Amino acid sequence: MTKAEMTTLFAAMSLIYRHDKMFAAGIEALKPTIEIWTAALPDMSYALGQQALMRVFRTCKYPPTPADLSEAAEEIKAEIRRYCEPIKNMIQLECSDLIGRTVEECYSKLSPNDLTRKAIDYIGGPQRLFDHIGSDYKVWNWSAFDAAYMELCLSGRPALPGSKSPALP
Repeated sequence: MTKAEMTTLFAAMSLIYRHDKMFAAGIEALKPTIEIWTAALPDMSYALGQQALMRVFRTCKYPPTPADLSEAAEEIKAEIRRYCEPIKNMIQLECSDLIGRTVEECYSKLSPNDLTRKAIDYIGGPQRLFDHIGSDYKVWNWSAFDAAYMELCLSGRPALPGSKSPALP
Protein backbone atom coordinates (compact mmCIF):
# COMPACT_ATOMS: atom_id res chain seq x y z
CA MET A 1 0.00 0.00 0.00
CA THR A 2 1.28 3.45 -0.81
CA LYS A 3 1.50 6.36 1.63
CA ALA A 4 -1.31 8.09 -0.27
CA GLU A 5 -3.55 5.04 0.13
CA MET A 6 -2.64 4.73 3.81
CA THR A 7 -3.46 8.44 4.21
CA THR A 8 -6.93 7.69 2.83
CA LEU A 9 -7.36 4.97 5.45
CA PHE A 10 -6.23 7.39 8.14
CA ALA A 11 -8.74 9.96 6.89
CA ALA A 12 -11.48 7.37 7.39
CA MET A 13 -10.13 6.55 10.86
CA SER A 14 -10.16 10.24 11.73
CA LEU A 15 -13.88 10.37 10.93
CA ILE A 16 -14.74 7.30 12.98
CA TYR A 17 -12.44 8.06 15.90
CA ARG A 18 -12.83 11.87 15.67
CA HIS A 19 -12.84 12.34 19.45
CA ASP A 20 -9.54 10.54 19.94
CA LYS A 21 -6.66 12.93 20.67
CA MET A 22 -4.54 11.14 18.05
CA PHE A 23 -6.59 12.85 15.34
CA ALA A 24 -6.96 16.26 17.03
CA ALA A 25 -4.17 17.91 15.02
CA GLY A 26 -5.43 16.58 11.68
CA ILE A 27 -4.07 14.19 9.08
CA GLU A 28 -1.09 16.40 8.22
CA ALA A 29 0.31 15.91 11.74
CA LEU A 30 0.05 12.12 11.30
CA LYS A 31 2.55 11.90 8.41
CA PRO A 32 5.23 10.12 10.52
CA THR A 33 2.61 7.67 11.84
CA ILE A 34 1.33 7.02 8.33
CA GLU A 35 4.88 6.34 7.14
CA ILE A 36 5.40 3.83 9.96
CA TRP A 37 2.13 2.07 9.19
CA THR A 38 2.99 1.92 5.49
CA ALA A 39 6.36 0.36 6.37
CA ALA A 40 4.76 -2.04 8.89
CA LEU A 41 2.20 -3.32 6.36
CA PRO A 42 4.21 -3.50 3.11
CA ASP A 43 2.39 -6.46 1.56
CA MET A 44 -1.14 -5.29 2.30
CA SER A 45 -3.05 -4.10 -0.76
CA TYR A 46 -5.26 -1.05 -0.55
CA ALA A 47 -8.38 -3.13 -1.23
CA LEU A 48 -7.50 -5.52 1.61
CA GLY A 49 -6.67 -2.56 3.86
CA GLN A 50 -10.09 -1.06 3.19
CA GLN A 51 -11.86 -4.32 4.02
CA ALA A 52 -9.77 -4.82 7.16
CA LEU A 53 -10.41 -1.28 8.33
CA MET A 54 -14.18 -1.69 7.91
CA ARG A 55 -13.96 -4.85 10.04
CA VAL A 56 -11.89 -3.01 12.66
CA PHE A 57 -14.46 -0.20 12.74
CA ARG A 58 -17.08 -2.74 13.80
CA THR A 59 -14.97 -4.24 16.59
CA CYS A 60 -12.59 -1.58 17.99
CA LYS A 61 -13.75 1.24 20.23
CA TYR A 62 -10.34 2.90 19.95
CA PRO A 63 -8.06 3.57 16.98
CA PRO A 64 -6.43 0.36 15.78
CA THR A 65 -2.77 -0.56 15.67
CA PRO A 66 -1.06 -2.01 12.60
CA ALA A 67 -1.43 -5.41 14.31
CA ASP A 68 -5.20 -4.94 14.55
CA LEU A 69 -5.40 -4.13 10.85
CA SER A 70 -3.12 -7.03 9.96
CA GLU A 71 -5.19 -9.46 12.05
CA ALA A 72 -8.42 -8.33 10.40
CA ALA A 73 -6.79 -8.68 6.97
CA GLU A 74 -5.70 -12.25 7.74
CA GLU A 75 -9.25 -13.13 8.81
CA ILE A 76 -10.62 -11.75 5.54
CA LYS A 77 -8.06 -13.64 3.47
CA ALA A 78 -8.87 -16.86 5.36
CA GLU A 79 -12.59 -16.39 4.64
CA ILE A 80 -11.92 -15.92 0.93
CA ARG A 81 -9.63 -18.97 0.89
CA ARG A 82 -12.36 -21.08 2.55
CA TYR A 83 -14.76 -19.97 -0.16
CA CYS A 84 -12.21 -20.65 -2.91
CA GLU A 85 -11.17 -24.18 -1.82
CA PRO A 86 -14.38 -25.95 -2.96
CA ILE A 87 -14.11 -24.12 -6.29
CA LYS A 88 -10.58 -25.44 -6.81
CA ASN A 89 -11.74 -28.94 -5.87
CA MET A 90 -14.61 -28.68 -8.35
CA ILE A 91 -12.26 -27.54 -11.13
CA GLN A 92 -9.86 -30.36 -10.38
CA LEU A 93 -12.66 -32.95 -10.35
CA GLU A 94 -14.55 -31.62 -13.38
CA CYS A 95 -11.39 -31.32 -15.45
CA SER A 96 -9.92 -34.68 -14.59
CA ASP A 97 -8.94 -37.57 -16.76
CA LEU A 98 -11.51 -39.61 -14.83
CA ILE A 99 -14.38 -37.51 -16.17
CA GLY A 100 -12.61 -36.92 -19.46
CA ARG A 101 -13.05 -33.15 -19.79
CA THR A 102 -10.27 -30.75 -20.51
CA VAL A 103 -9.77 -27.51 -18.62
CA GLU A 104 -10.70 -25.64 -21.79
CA GLU A 105 -14.05 -27.51 -21.98
CA CYS A 106 -14.83 -26.75 -18.33
CA TYR A 107 -13.78 -23.12 -18.79
CA SER A 108 -16.03 -22.69 -21.85
CA LYS A 109 -19.07 -23.67 -19.76
CA LEU A 110 -18.47 -20.87 -17.23
CA SER A 111 -20.45 -17.65 -17.58
CA PRO A 112 -18.37 -14.61 -18.61
CA ASN A 113 -19.40 -12.97 -15.30
CA ASP A 114 -18.42 -15.98 -13.19
CA LEU A 115 -15.72 -15.09 -10.66
CA THR A 116 -13.95 -18.39 -11.34
CA ARG A 117 -13.75 -17.59 -15.04
CA LYS A 118 -12.55 -14.07 -14.28
CA ALA A 119 -9.79 -15.48 -12.04
CA ILE A 120 -8.73 -17.88 -14.80
CA ASP A 121 -8.72 -14.98 -17.29
CA TYR A 122 -6.68 -12.91 -14.82
CA ILE A 123 -3.87 -15.48 -14.80
CA GLY A 124 -3.86 -15.74 -18.60
CA GLY A 125 -6.48 -18.32 -19.51
CA PRO A 126 -7.21 -22.00 -18.87
CA GLN A 127 -3.82 -23.23 -20.07
CA ARG A 128 -2.19 -21.18 -17.26
CA LEU A 129 -3.93 -23.30 -14.61
CA PHE A 130 -0.96 -25.64 -14.90
CA ASP A 131 2.67 -25.10 -13.98
CA HIS A 132 3.65 -28.21 -15.90
CA ILE A 133 1.90 -30.70 -18.12
CA GLY A 134 3.77 -33.94 -18.66
CA SER A 135 2.76 -37.06 -20.51
CA ASP A 136 1.70 -38.75 -17.27
CA TYR A 137 0.83 -35.85 -14.98
CA LYS A 138 -0.05 -32.20 -14.65
CA VAL A 139 0.84 -29.78 -11.86
CA TRP A 140 -1.91 -27.31 -11.02
CA ASN A 141 -0.94 -23.65 -10.66
CA TRP A 142 -3.13 -22.98 -7.62
CA SER A 143 -0.95 -20.22 -6.19
CA ALA A 144 -1.63 -18.01 -9.23
CA PHE A 145 -5.35 -18.88 -9.19
CA ASP A 146 -5.58 -18.16 -5.44
CA ALA A 147 -3.89 -14.78 -5.85
CA ALA A 148 -6.16 -13.83 -8.76
CA TYR A 149 -9.29 -14.99 -6.94
CA MET A 150 -8.28 -13.06 -3.82
CA GLU A 151 -7.60 -9.90 -5.83
CA LEU A 152 -10.95 -10.12 -7.61
CA CYS A 153 -12.88 -10.77 -4.40
CA LEU A 154 -11.26 -7.83 -2.65
CA SER A 155 -11.59 -5.41 -5.54
CA GLY A 156 -15.28 -6.24 -5.97
CA ARG A 157 -16.33 -5.76 -2.36
CA PRO A 158 -17.42 -2.29 -1.27
CA ALA A 159 -15.35 -1.07 1.61
CA LEU A 160 -15.00 2.59 2.42
CA PRO A 161 -17.89 4.92 1.60
CA GLY A 162 -17.91 5.92 -2.04
CA SER A 163 -17.00 2.45 -3.30
CA LYS A 164 -19.55 1.59 -5.99
CA SER A 165 -18.57 -1.97 -6.90
CA PRO A 166 -21.01 -4.82 -6.16
CA ALA A 167 -20.44 -7.13 -3.21
CA LEU A 168 -18.84 -10.45 -4.02
CA PRO A 169 -18.50 -13.49 -1.77
